[in-house]
Amino acid sequence: MKITRIEDLIIEVRGYDREVLRKITLSSVFDGLLDLLDTILLQRISHTFHPVGETMVGIISASHLAIHTYPEFNYLYVNLNSCQPLPDLEQLRRFLGETLHADEVVIHRRSILL
Repeated sequence: MKITRIEDLIIEVRGYDREVLRKITLSSVFDGLLDLLDTILLQRISHTFHPVGETMVGIISASHLAIHTYPEFNYLYVNLNSCQPLPDLEQLRRFLGETLHADEVVIHRRSILL
């Protein structure tokens, strides 16, 4: 029987610069993550909340990627679920931290073997 590993990441981006995100857009952050993951986007949907906040979810060839913003708290939350090997987590941390001028990027990782 073949063993399958599912990788589940929760990434917290704390203290990001709202003006930077406004200029570069959530979509460009999402696309940058897709590039690092080396995966294929099958479908994307997004919603802007009023008065603030945005969510973007993508079905990817490996499973799913979701980003939720909480601009009132300078907080961004990423959830990635993948059945493919993940890139170096430091690359993800560096990309999000540098792109969003964040104070802190915390990655929580859980691996599930089936």
